[in-house]
Amino acid sequence: MVSRSAARDMTRPCSRRFPEELTGYWRPGHDDIARAERALPRAIDIAYAELRASGENARRPEPYWRQYAGFFRGGKRVVYVHAIGDPFPEEGWPSDYIRVCDGWISSFGAVYDPAADAFDSLEFNGSLPIPPPPPPR
Repeated sequence: MVSRSAARDMTRPCSRRFPEELTGYWRPGHDDIARAERALPRAIDIAYAELRASGENARRPEPYWRQYAGFFRGGKRVVYVHAIGDPFPEEGWPSDYIRVCDGWISSFGAVYDPAADAFDSLEFNGSLPIPPPPPPR
C-alpha cells in the first residue's frame, strides 16, 4: 500500500495513461491486496498473449514488484496496481511511488475490480524502442 500522497503521484505516470475515471482515495487492506494478487497472474498472462498475437516477442520480467492504491470508479472501490519489473527499486520502496518512464513491458498499471474479482485494464509503459537503421554500406 502506498500513502495518500504517493497515490496522488500514481495518477500522473509519465509513459502511460492513468484511467481518467478513477477518483478519490481509500487505503486497501491486506485482504484487498491478497485478492488482487490472486487475480493478477491471469491479467498478466492475457496481456502477454495479446502481445504475442500482435507479433511482439517480449521477454516477461520476473518478478514484477508491485505497489497498490485504492481509488473510486463510479462510486465503487477499485485497486490500482503499479508494477515494476526487475531490478528491485530500492529507494523509496514500498511506500513512495516509483516513477518509471518508458520501459515498455518493464512497468505497467492495471485496475482491479473487487466486485468482479478481475482486472479490467492493464497498460504497459511507452513502447518498444525502434532500433536505428543499419549504417550505409
